[in-house]
Amino acid sequence: MGKSFQGVILFGMGFTFDDANSEATPIAEMKRLVASRPKNKERIFPYIGGEEINDSPTHANNRYVINFGVMTKEEASRWPELLRLLEQKVKPDRATKSKDVVAWPWWQFWRPRPELHAAIAGLDRVIAIARVSQTAAFTFLPARMVYSEQLVVFAYSSNSAEN
Repeated sequence: MGKSFQGVILFGMGFTFDDANSEATPIAEMKRLVASRPKNKERIFPYIGGEEINDSPTHANNRYVINFGVMTKEEASRWPELLRLLEQKVKPDRATKSKDVVAWPWWQFWRPRPELHAAIAGLDRVIAIARVSQTAAFTFLPARMVYSEQLVVFAYSSNSAEN
């Protein structure tokens, strides 16, 4: 099994909760969705990219993302408010893209990276590095995050590569 992976490719900022991006949903709305139905928290994850790794000494995320993984629409419908939000924000945007993108399930990331999630299952943390950077800085990140395509994630939780 592989040990290094590129992060997910969303192909739609409508998946995200971010106060700094007009295409995303505000974080206050995310908090409202979780407060009104705590089950929604099961599918909302911290989302981190290269900027957070390179610019923040704590590698703190300031974005969150709705993640249905490779669920069917029927499975994702157990979180109706989140699915409805993606239908409003992601589906129309994807409908304007290439045939391959249009054919892909709009409630899933364009590249959800199930092989990455399988490799890090059971780990408390992973090693990550920004894919494009003037410096090479490896860091440990919690395993329960969604890593953007700007990152390369290594499925190791220790300081050595002997997991």
